[in-house]
Amino acid sequence: MNKAQRNVRADRRAAAQKSRPARFPIFWVLLLAFIIISVIVINNALDKITAFLEEYESVQPKYVEAEVFDSYFKRIDYEKLLTAADRGGNEDITEFEDKEDLINYLKGLYSDKEITYYSISTGTSNAQTAQLDLSDLAGYFVDQFNSKGDIKYIVKADEDKIAEFTLVHSDSAAKISKHGFKEYELGSIELFFFPHESVTVKLPKTSTLTVNGVKVSDKYLIPEVNEEEEFNKHLPEGLEGVVYVAYTVDGLYLKPEISVTDKDGRTVEAVYNAEDNYWSAGFLYDDALAAQYSTYVINAIQKYAAYMQMDGSRADFIDYYDTDSDLWENIITTENYFVWEHEGYTFKNQKASEFYRYNDDVFSCRVSMTHVLHRYGWEDYVDYIDMTIFLRKVDGNYLIFDSFAHE
Repeated sequence: MNKAQRNVRADRRAAAQKSRPARFPIFWVLLLAFIIISVIVINNALDKITAFLEEYESVQPKYVEAEVFDSYFKRIDYEKLLTAADRGGNEDITEFEDKEDLINYLKGLYSDKEITYYSISTGTSNAQTAQLDLSDLAGYFVDQFNSKGDIKYIVKADEDKIAEFTLVHSDSAAKISKHGFKEYELGSIELFFFPHESVTVKLPKTSTLTVNGVKVSDKYLIPEVNEEEEFNKHLPEGLEGVVYVAYTVDGLYLKPEISVTDKDGRTVEAVYNAEDNYWSAGFLYDDALAAQYSTYVINAIQKYAAYMQMDGSRADFIDYYDTDSDLWENIITTENYFVWEHEGYTFKNQKASEFYRYNDDVFSCRVSMTHVLHRYGWEDYVDYIDMTIFLRKVDGNYLIFDSFAHE
């Protein structure tokens, strides 16, 4: 075979090789297909896992607790807060205050303080520990999440505990996620506030006490307090004089405003006793009686005082006295051993005061004066008279039936 023939055969083999298609090894084909399928499966799985984890994160209680705190405590709506805690009703507020007073009290507790909260429980599972099922990991985690108990939080104003709230799993179908997670929601709010104000007032039995504009009834009376004025013993039998009683009103949130009026509707000032922590109110005297009878009672006592120093007779003052009284009996049967020799007398500084009406027929008053006895060649003798007298109506006229002297 010559060189030319060999060249022809080589050209034919090259042409045949060019016309025959190239073959790729089957192993590499299968490997490539496996890789592509695996990537697709893994991506799908990762998408599902990511979605599951995002859902799991979205139902965590930290988001609900922050929402509850912001809604009820950070920017406090007191009406909303009281309603959520089921507080602010009649069991919390007495008849002497209202919800507005309670809200003002709460503002005093919370205002200008740092409000913070923290968890004191983590929602420990209420269910028995489940066996991990590798074929249903999602179901396992859902069951574990849903079996957790309530979560409790404490709310503080600075260092003072003011509230607690709990989060619970919702049973509402609208709050169950795609994979079955039961979302958390507010379970309850408990507020820690207590009334700490009270007021005790001692006043005459015939007076009226109001606290914050509300009349105080007898159910607030202190049974042990029933004090009579000393001068009551000079009154006729069956007539009640000035008797002091006391009321205590507690369960208040704010310092109360008190008012006392007497039996005639006149306002009486109440005075605070810091040592014993109570208010006391006395009684008012009768200006109308004073205007009508001051001169009358002063004349009566002047005539009686003159008689006691032998400067007159009983006839001079008998018209001022009840001759059926024990006092009159003492006047006419008691000898007077305290007569000073004198050449004349005068009265100075006469005053009638403290007129008090017990009823339409009986009143008392205080009469004071200086009785000066003039003695020739000697220093004048001065007698200071200060006494309370009691008068009752006899046949249309007020007559003296008893008296006592002030030391």
